[in-house]
Amino acid sequence: EKILNYYYECDENETIQQNIFNRYQQLINMLDEYELSDKTAEYIDELGIFTGYSEHVASKMFNHGYYITAMLILIELDKEPEFNLDCNITAVSEAIEWFVANNDYLEKVRFSILNTNRDIILNYKVLFSLGCPSLSEVEMKTLLKQEGITEKDIFNLIHPSTVREECAKELALYFSRKYQSNSLAYEILVYISNFEVKTAIRCMENINFDTSIKYQDFSKQKSLILKSDLMKYMILVLFKVCLILWLSQKHLVRN
Repeated sequence: EKILNYYYECDENETIQQNIFNRYQQLINMLDEYELSDKTAEYIDELGIFTGYSEHVASKMFNHGYYITAMLILIELDKEPEFNLDCNITAVSEAIEWFVANNDYLEKVRFSILNTNRDIILNYKVLFSLGCPSLSEVEMKTLLKQEGITEKDIFNLIHPSTVREECAKELALYFSRKYQSNSLAYEILVYISNFEVKTAIRCMENINFDTSIKYQDFSKQKSLILKSDLMKYMILVLFKVCLILWLSQKHLVRN
């Protein structure tokens, strides 16, 4: 406790503070199995620093009920936490506001989860929700290569408005990897129509309409609905183009 008090007192001198923490951490890593007290576990959690600890410390933190801290210590050690445990699933869900405020840690946990399996990924849907960082191209590739991941899973996990332009081609290739039934092909196109404009255009450019998604086979009703959605999209694009041209012309007149 005295070490930590001194640590907080030296917050204006990062070098001294870091040296104090390094020594404190060395002592923690040297502790025997039964010497991690409740107070010490509380201090470790309070500090919010997850690098440099041993796997043994992570195990002890887990036993003390600090599931997120234990998880992050393991991930920093390139070890896979037991994501399948209900206590970990619940802890992540309950800590989602903290994760959103600490995006770096959210992305580390999410990427680790993306490298597990479909069931675990779906159990951590909260890390893909609105408010969380959009999936990067690397994350998207990792998700799409997971065995058993379906189109419906993609719809369920990733809100269309959050899909990045850099991920559009990967999704298009995924949707085009096989022949899609009319009903699923329709759902795919509706999903794409809710992307940001540039993202949707890039995705559509890479969709295989010859063998995978056969628009011409849609029922008349579905075709009309889809055309209506796409028409709204085209109107939005046209509006944005006209606005850009108007602003440009206004700028030229001023000059």
